Amino acid sequence: MAIPDESRRRLIALRRRRAQSLTRRARETAVRRVADLVRAALLTGDGGRLPSEDDLQRHFEVSRNVVRDALDSLRGEGLIRRSPGTGTFVVGERFDHRVDRLGGFHPQGAQVRTRREVLKARSMTAPPIVRERLGLPGGSGCVMVEHVTVVNDEPTGFWTSYLPPDLDAVPGHIDTCGSLHQAVAAMAGCEVGEIRTALAAALAGPSVALSLAITEGDPVIRQEQVTVLADGRTCEFAIGWTRADRMIMQTVRRPGAAVPTVPPAAVRLPY
Repeated sequence: MAIPDESRRRLIALRRRRAQSLTRRARETAVRRVADLVRAALLTGDGGRLPSEDDLQRHFEVSRNVVRDALDSLRGEGLIRRSPGTGTFVVGERFDHRVDRLGGFHPQGAQVRTRREVLKARSMTAPPIVRERLGLPGGSGCVMVEHVTVVNDEPTGFWTSYLPPDLDAVPGHIDTCGSLHQAVAAMAGCEVGEIRTALAAALAGPSVALSLAITEGDPVIRQEQVTVLADGRTCEFAIGWTRADRMIMQTVRRPGAAVPTVPPAAVRLPY
């Protein structure tokens, strides 16, 4: 039986839309794949100038428009700068942070300068969530420390740490000791034995944006951590915000059973 003209036109239009959708999806997939691979090369390389569009086109076996769209997406992320006539260049520094190692953020490199700035430190009555994390009895006090990690004169991390009341001397020794954890170890007379960390993607609010010199709504990595000394004492509960465009969180995973740490409720992110 013959298909009416109107039905035939609708069928042809439907097939055309499907073909266009598949073509668009394939192109978007190619753009995403090229952007992913170039980003990976940027984050593990030494920076500098990128290969030309022609070289990238041959390397990834894609069209010039796909290369340009991929580079445009990386420029939107703040990873590169494109200068007509001169090329495409890496902008901004990114630093590796091994989250499977004890201690704070210690980027490596001869040209890397790191310092900690204490913004505020005071004694206060411990809120319930702080008492729970630190294992303090009801009515206990605590020491609240707000501090910023500065790398090459640029703030990269903003932290609020809560310490047991007997560590009230820690804020005054962060600068000389090099980090809060080193100051805690010095004041407590015991090395850090374990840091339990939970990570989540988030957007910077007004206070965090101001402290990190970024724009409100910029992506950040939110961290909650509980620090335990080698003798079993809990010495810190902290909530931190790290610039997502400056930090690369790294870890190494190997076969074997998971290391027991703490019940999930004790490391949940209290949104």
